[in-house]
Amino acid sequence: MKKLVASLIAALLVAFAGFTINAQAQSVEGKYIVYYENHASINPDRIMELGGEVLHAYKHLPALLVQLSDPQLNKIKFDESVKHVEADEEIRRYTPIQSLDGRLSQGINQTIPWGVRKVRAQSSWRNYTGKGVKVAVLDSGISLRHEDVTVSGGVSFVAGTSSYADDHNHGTHVAGIIGAKNNHTGVVGVAPDAELYAVKVIDRNNSFLTSDLIKGIDWSITNEMDILNMSLYTYDYYNHYGLHEIIKTAYNEGMLLVGITGNTGTDSRDNTVNYPGKYSEVIAVGSIDEDSLVSYYSSFGSETEVTAPGSYVYSTLKNGSYGYMSGTSMAAPHVAGLLALLKEEYPNYTNRQLRSKLIQNSIDMGTLGRDPYYGHGLVQANVAEAHYKTWPAKKNIPQDKVWKIKFNHAVDTASVNDATVYITSGYGYRMPTVANLAKDENGKNTIVEVWTYDLFELGGTYTLWIEDLRNADGKYLKENVKMEFTISDM
Repeated sequence: MKKLVASLIAALLVAFAGFTINAQAQSVEGKYIVYYENHASINPDRIMELGGEVLHAYKHLPALLVQLSDPQLNKIKFDESVKHVEADEEIRRYTPIQSLDGRLSQGINQTIPWGVRKVRAQSSWRNYTGKGVKVAVLDSGISLRHEDVTVSGGVSFVAGTSSYADDHNHGTHVAGIIGAKNNHTGVVGVAPDAELYAVKVIDRNNSFLTSDLIKGIDWSITNEMDILNMSLYTYDYYNHYGLHEIIKTAYNEGMLLVGITGNTGTDSRDNTVNYPGKYSEVIAVGSIDEDSLVSYYSSFGSETEVTAPGSYVYSTLKNGSYGYMSGTSMAAPHVAGLLALLKEEYPNYTNRQLRSKLIQNSIDMGTLGRDPYYGHGLVQANVAEAHYKTWPAKKNIPQDKVWKIKFNHAVDTASVNDATVYITSGYGYRMPTVANLAKDENGKNTIVEVWTYDLFELGGTYTLWIEDLRNADGKYLKENVKMEFTISDM
């Protein structure tokens, strides 16, 4: 009885956490994916000769999706041209619970969500916004009637509908994190000018077929997507042959594939990373909360590549509204957005080079070096130090120093926060920084006060960063600034 009660409590925690987890994977009766050695050996006539039905032919995978009876299946397995046969599977998931704020987009002042600030996306917007970069969102679709999200195109592989409009918010929420527009209303995404494409593979019941997931990736290759965001997962114990083959093809074609570690972090096993995030070609993203702690639900393991904000993330929902969701599903689109910024900045880089740049820009957290929980660390926008004016270094600074920086013009209150004004240690660790705006002797907001909750280490060297502040008229200040300072060793 105690075990039953504990299970019920765990189930309730899952239900109200606001994220999706695996519920069940079940083979679809009579549906199989038949793989051949190459495209030349594909033989749909043989399927029909046996009395089966060809449902779909993949373009970038030598395979057919077919309907076969058991006797027909047994015969096709031994056909000389057939390399492998795999049952199609339906991945059934619990419906995500989200918190709606009940407001439509009209009349909402724009906010920069904490996750966008945490990855310093706004630091790139002066020069790069993801313009011209094509991002495919493999999900439940994207709302086609939201003034904060522009959908450049899409496709539906969900049975019974040709519309790629969102059925239940998940895909729209993900899309908003990637690229909600910078239009002075609602929210703004990491890459506000990225081109978003809705690749609908999740149905209104929050389930999807493996065959449809493969179709979505196949379509993305054909339509030359730059980045593929997959805020979904199957399970961690079965390496699906066809899914991996199409992912390898996409990666070799130059696409960046962003996936999630999954939401099974409460499991007691040593590795809980799920597919497709488990594949080496996919960037497996774990989730952190606003305090930079790994979210309790975030799956972990050696495949975790980076982490990003995933807990209680505010973004777009269908019908022009907004709300909060939590999960590694929300972490991955932060990474997809940052990759869109990098792709615009380095258009000639390969996907492997951009992936390396993403890792290089990440802040190492947790155990020194790559670890199963944070991976290489918290992702950050690419902010070259060459873009900063360097103030003269300061020495013999007291441990409890509060910096006060006075500007010539009044500063916009909304632009002063721990994402635009902060302190890093000599190891690159971002200190828990507090940044406030204060009035000068004339009553104008020209003074920025900065301090940290952590006690500075005696003799330690730190750097104060000031970036992307705006004046009271909303215009960016002329230049970003950095200043190194050393704490007194006495």
